Amino acid sequence: SVVGSLSSSLFWLAAKNASGAFLRTLSVVGSLSPTANFGSADRSLLHAPQESARARRPRKEEGTSSWVVGEEMSSSYEAESSEWTKTFAAGGPPPGEKASRMGEVQEERGRLPPGYQIMETHAGGTETGRRVVRYIASGAFGDVYETVTNDTQVHEAMKIVTAVDRKTGLPLPDKERIRRLRPHLLEARVMLQLGRHPNLVGIRGAFRIGNDFFFFEDLVPGGRTLKAVLEQQPAKTLSPEQANVVALKMARGLAHMHDRDHRHWDVKPDNVLVDVDSAGSIRVVKLTDFGQGSTPAYSSPETLALLFPSTTPAATPAATWTTSTIIATVPSAAAATRASRLHGAESVAAASQDQWSLAVVLVEMQTGRRVASAADVANVDLGEIGDNVLSCLANNPLRRPTMRAVVDALVPLVADGTGNSHDATTAASADGAPPPPDEPDPQVLAQMHNNIGEALFRQTASSKEDFDWAEEHLKAALRLVEGLHGEESKEAATSLNNLAGLLSAQGKYSDADPLFRRALEIRERALGHDHPDTATSWAWIGDNLKKKGDYDGALPILREVVESNERALGKEHPTVASSLNNLAGLLSAQVRFLSMYVTDVAYQGKYSDADPLFRRALEIRERALGHDHPDTATSWAWIGDNLKKKGDYDGALPILREVVESNERALGKEHPTVASSLNNLAG
Repeated sequence: SVVGSLSSSLFWLAAKNASGAFLRTLSVVGSLSPTANFGSADRSLLHAPQESARARRPRKEEGTSSWVVGEEMSSSYEAESSEWTKTFAAGGPPPGEKASRMGEVQEERGRLPPGYQIMETHAGGTETGRRVVRYIASGAFGDVYETVTNDTQVHEAMKIVTAVDRKTGLPLPDKERIRRLRPHLLEARVMLQLGRHPNLVGIRGAFRIGNDFFFFEDLVPGGRTLKAVLEQQPAKTLSPEQANVVALKMARGLAHMHDRDHRHWDVKPDNVLVDVDSAGSIRVVKLTDFGQGSTPAYSSPETLALLFPSTTPAATPAATWTTSTIIATVPSAAAATRASRLHGAESVAAASQDQWSLAVVLVEMQTGRRVASAADVANVDLGEIGDNVLSCLANNPLRRPTMRAVVDALVPLVADGTGNSHDATTAASADGAPPPPDEPDPQVLAQMHNNIGEALFRQTASSKEDFDWAEEHLKAALRLVEGLHGEESKEAATSLNNLAGLLSAQGKYSDADPLFRRALEIRERALGHDHPDTATSWAWIGDNLKKKGDYDGALPILREVVESNERALGKEHPTVASSLNNLAGLLSAQVRFLSMYVTDVAYQGKYSDADPLFRRALEIRERALGHDHPDTATSWAWIGDNLKKKGDYDGALPILREVVESNERALGKEHPTVASSLNNLAG
């Protein structure tokens, strides 16, 4: 069976920093294992031996990937380079140290030091970068740092979500990778949908280096959580003036979310970042942590009923009362679900959960008490905000105001009537609201849509929702790219192939085919018939036909891919070996399919046709990579698998045993690829 895993090859290059001192540079030149199964609906009819989960030898122009390499083939196809963002990190281990994954770099060095650089080479060759300013915090997912962009000097929060087991240095199993990465992808998805707002933490960049996923978000300079600010006050409270400013800014951010059909669900002091200057003025307020769940202590009665559908809240453990809890009945914890798509009890809860929790936070800021209903504040003097708080905590959810109404009620309570007197933004607009921050560059926005869509598809897909969301992002990326570079550009061809690959993975072969062919037409006009990228487009079309079961249509295409790559790259190039494996895999898959209807004997010659192609690919890889390289072992595994299907078990057995031993020598006995080769042998 095919057991997929992440694959990347990391090379250390020399580079100079600004002072002329030599640093070590981490350059990602790898790709994802094309046989990786992250929940996609399609699998080749050929149950091929696993392609190596270690180093690939891509073409030079495949130097690096964006977050998730675009144009990835299923079965044994080598991934084609995405023309999005090429990323590497400068300032890795000092000379003499070895590391093959960013996770290992962090483990060996402890934390990334100040000055460590993360560089991006964009389509067209332009290069931008960020450097680490300081370490901020760590979590179960990874680390958070403050970074600054080299060109614009914008300070950001860099969150690294690692998909590596730090004890073993190996990629996480699929289930654990999905559990760790998916919430961050969904939050990034919400940030993209919300756009930029001065009172919401926004996303500024997202990509992958090796097995680490990088999210760059707004940084609140000197910011602390509202919870930390309250805990440092003698009475655990803010002044009424400070509380009103914080509440207004929070309400504006929430109203922006509501206007775009989203809900936060988990408004609480832990999820509010505040910058307070030395005079006690509130400069910046930003909400963060979108849609990870809801915290019982700040939940409305309707949301509590969703959190605890089979028990009463009083019966729940006290430890969970102030901890965010996933709402099981709301799809994906509501993180990426539009409020208008919810129904029944979920819709009622979504309508005013944020208003309820904002009122609870406002009371807590002014009194130090956390209330659970309007009755709790009936005898508390809240001054001018009293009526607003009571209306948000009304027993009947239909009597609670909209978030825009809450904003309108809070504006007059702030000293200058706008709430912007201490806002670290430019002048307010005519209606008193602060102007939105600058929108991200369209190229950066296209990259983020592509990278998040590809990651949802290839890294964490566990439901139809994930595929639908991935398709939404890849379509957005295509629209942006076509607007930036033109419908006939090479960048558009890459984006078309990424979208078509997603459709093909879901079994939508007829929908994928015209997109693959449109990308091919663009490349043939721009690059010529024999360019390797054009050959890759042909390979995509052949692979899609093979998945569809049209072997007769796929066969001449994959033969032409071999010949085209031989003309462009030479017969000994590793890419030729890969295309030979693709062709041989098709022949082997074809006989497997046909054998369901006719005797094996009648079509035995197909196995014989496949064998010399597999062996020629093996010869190329042995000369180029060596006997114990994982890709060479994969070629041997293909030969053994073909013999096994042919019924030549005596011929297959020693080969598959040698594959196990070769992978153990190259990768270690605990590597997932070894487990896969053991499965092939046992089968």
